[in-house]
Amino acid sequence: MQSSYIANIISGGLIALVNISVAVSVAALLFAQTDQRLMVPGIAILLIGTLVTGLGGTRFSGYKAVV
Repeated sequence: MQSSYIANIISGGLIALVNISVAVSVAALLFAQTDQRLMVPGIAILLIGTLVTGLGGTRFSGYKAVV
């Protein structure tokens, strides 16, 4: 049982790292061409959006494997 919890924590951490890297990459693509001052708020907005969609997806999903 302990091994299952550790595996879940490791897989959740890896998925979080992938989502963070995707959010930062998308922000860099969107805001690099316009104004460099918009890069930091753009990254923050996309990271908050990733957090909200991740928590909302796990909270309101009917699929038990997501939770």
